[in-house]
Amino acid sequence: MFEPGRDVQAAGVLFAVPALLVNGLLQFSDKYFKPLKGYYSLNSLLLILAFMALLRMRSLERIRYWDPGELGKLVGLDRVPEVRTLRRKVQRLVGKGDAPGWSQHLSRHWMQ
Repeated sequence: MFEPGRDVQAAGVLFAVPALLVNGLLQFSDKYFKPLKGYYSLNSLLLILAFMALLRMRSLERIRYWDPGELGKLVGLDRVPEVRTLRRKVQRLVGKGDAPGWSQHLSRHWMQ
């Protein structure tokens, strides 16, 4: 859920959301990855990872240096997961999903 807010740190990444969605970030993910159990959904996790890339966070560890509430506001959550939880969720995606298949599907989608 999004609400009006002032002085949200790094809110400029929200301008990238339409481009991410048009390029299929969330469109095909449910075909290649199983839903995640718990508070953080697959879509939330993919948005968090995309925002981390846009904010030039080179590793999951870099999220420790950001306020979890501020980054959570960007994704529409009250907070983002801590590094340990984020690492565990990413491992589940990689282990139980088909990341190479998803990548190929996205590539074909972009070429069309």
